[in-house]
Amino acid sequence: MAVIVGVLAGVAAVALLVAADARRRIGRLRADLRSAQELADLDALTGLGNRRAFHRILVQEIARSRRYDRPLTLLLIDLDDFKAVNDRHGHQLGDEVLRVFAKVIRDAVRAVDLPARPGGEEFAVILPGTDLEEATVVAERLRTGLMESPVPVPGGQLHVTASFGVASYGGGMSATDLFGVADAALYEAKAKGKDRVVAKSGALAHPAS
Repeated sequence: MAVIVGVLAGVAAVALLVAADARRRIGRLRADLRSAQELADLDALTGLGNRRAFHRILVQEIARSRRYDRPLTLLLIDLDDFKAVNDRHGHQLGDEVLRVFAKVIRDAVRAVDLPARPGGEEFAVILPGTDLEEATVVAERLRTGLMESPVPVPGGQLHVTASFGVASYGGGMSATDLFGVADAALYEAKAKGKDRVVAKSGALAHPAS
């Protein structure tokens, strides 16, 4: 009888060890999956959110803004004359300009904000809980920060500017609506001479039906 009890105890101990090991493996697998998801949402060059993450989170933040009736703004940013930078200095230096501006953005925004690089020389920042006036201040801070962050080039320094479109969420707007208002503001900033911020209220958009 004692032998049987001892065997059963040994089996139970082994089962506990196996279960503990399985839990550790599952924990590591979940952590790996989270890491893979995070990497899939990042732009490889700048470390900011990529286009997929930007669009997904914009939709989520609009739903949250609608549900809790809190402000939300979107910044769309385009580096001015970036093609000329690549043509004159090469794509390697162009990439460095993108990385420098990404750092300017990261240093200026809050942890709850989402800075992203949807593609090319285009950047975006989603600002939850921020109204149009506050977002315009953020945009001006980014514009100034970029001007004060020259990139070294042979024989001197390269100063790059950017144009900013700022749009605030209005009730009933979709992600496409908000993006459209910000894009119109960005287009206006370009048309007025670049290196400036133009802000538009979401009330100017036609709400989604």
